[in-house]
Amino acid sequence: LDSGVYPDEAWAAHKGHSFDVVIIDCTHGDRDFVNGHGSLNGAIRIKERMLAAGTAHAETVFVANHFSHNGGMLHEEMEAKLNPAGILVAWDGMVIEV
Repeated sequence: LDSGVYPDEAWAAHKGHSFDVVIIDCTHGDRDFVNGHGSLNGAIRIKERMLAAGTAHAETVFVANHFSHNGGMLHEEMEAKLNPAGILVAWDGMVIEV
């Protein structure tokens, strides 16, 4: 999931689809890097753009994952930032029913 910021081609490929689950790379934590990996702020922007484009809906489950030491945040700190935006923070062994 080394996705970073989605290129225009990816956004174009989303058109006409509606996703029930979206998993987003957040390797850089609260830092806003875009070189091959995502961030928490990027995850929020991706969710907002997908909802605006109609490629996600009110029941779409958004999950942040692919964390590393580069992010400099604990799990609880990531939850404090992402949960209010409606994005879950993944954990080892997480299972999502679709």
